[in-house]
Order: sequence, then C-alpha cells, then structure tokens
Amino acid sequence: MATLQHRPAPPLGMGGRRFAISQEAIAPARTDVSALSASCIAVAMLGIAALAAAATSSLLTPATVAAGGAGAGGAGGGFADMASFLAWPAGIVSAAYCLAALVYGFVSFRRGTLQRPEVAVRVLGSTAGLHMVLLLAGLWRLPESERTFDVTLAALLTLELGVIAALGWRHNAALRKGSSAKPATAPSAAAVLGTLFLASVMVAAITTVGMSASTAGELAVPHSGHSGTHQESVVPDQLQRLKDQGHHH
Repeated sequence: MATLQHRPAPPLGMGGRRFAISQEAIAPARTDVSALSASCIAVAMLGIAALAAAATSSLLTPATVAAGGAGAGGAGGGFADMASFLAWPAGIVSAAYCLAALVYGFVSFRRGTLQRPEVAVRVLGSTAGLHMVLLLAGLWRLPESERTFDVTLAALLTLELGVIAALGWRHNAALRKGSSAKPATAPSAAAVLGTLFLASVMVAAITTVGMSASTAGELAVPHSGHSGTHQESVVPDQLQRLKDQGHHH
C-alpha cells in the first residue's frame, strides 16, 4: 500500500497562485567588490581626463600665442618655431587622450563595470611610460638653468600608475580567492559610499594640484580680489608673459 508524504505548501500569492520567496530576494542590497573597484577606477579616469585637458592647454596655448606673434611680425628663432610646430600634434594627441579617458570613465561609472580592461592597461601603460620619459627629460635638461618639473605631468602620471595598480589588483582577484579560505563578503552601503567619497577626494586633490600648475590654471582670473581693475589687468599681463615664453623658448 502506497503511503502519502506530506509536503509543506508554498505560500499563497495574489490570485491564488503559489510562489516561494528566496532569502536572497529579501536580503538587503549589497554592492559587489568588483563593481566598487570599477567605480573608483572610473573616478580616477575622470581625473585623468581633466589633467589631460590641462596638459592640452599647456601645449596649445603657448603655441597659439607664438604663432600669433610670428604672424604679426614678431621675431622668432628656429628652435622656437620648431617647438611651436611640434606642440600642435602633441596637443591634438593629448586632446584625443582626454576625450577617450572621459568617455571610458563615464561609461564605466554608469554601468559599474570596466569595458575592455586589458586595452585600458595597455593604453595607460604606454602613456604613463611616455609621461615618465618627458618628466625625466625636463628634470635632466641641459643647461641646468632650463631644468623644470612639470607638476601637471607628475599628477597625471600619479593617477595613471594608480589606475594601472588597481586594474592589476582586479586581475589577480581570482588568485586571492583561491588562496583564501574565508569567503568574500559584499561591502555594505556605508562602506561603498565611504570608499567612493575617499577616492573622489584623493583624485580631486591630485587633479587640483595638477590643473593649477597648467597654463589654464595660470591664466585663471583670481576670485579673491575685490577690485575689478585688478582683475582686468591680470589677463593681459599673463598673455604678455606667454608671448615672451614663445619668443625665448
């Protein structure tokens, strides 16, 4: 004789239909660690875009002023003309780099995932190497009186190396999970907000220092003065200094 086994019925839903509620559905929402790291990297990419725009202004503004002075009959040396000519393609490449970093950072922050991180590592590695060479070339330039330290370039290099390190940390996540016996837990909402806030403050601090040292930062009209006459006299003096730099570079 067959015996009947009693099975607990699932809870009733609307319309008499039965459905089961899983524990995952009623658990508080948590953000995955990979999504949090992707958001932090996206914030850093936005900072890289801002610094690349500042570097573009440092390249194109003196070249434009020097070209205008030469067209108006100003005196210019052969080395200055060559430097002004090379500044144009360098500025265009820097502007394209700025646009690419801006789009990549915005899309990654919007989706919470990084798009083609292997391509991002190669591009950032190449640009970071180039910026390192340019920074060292300015520090070891001869004669010693013409040696410079480009703060904008140093800030840009700092963010690039930070993003490369973060991408490497994400790439080795599987190895860390394999060697760790403790299961990974998703961070809470407070931890997510705190991490994003600290990452934003750090990126903003580095970006502000780099942008203030660029040509755009030097040409910015100070807002601390109360006299309009003083502010009106600042920009012509700075443009004259840029013209002198174009003639003597």
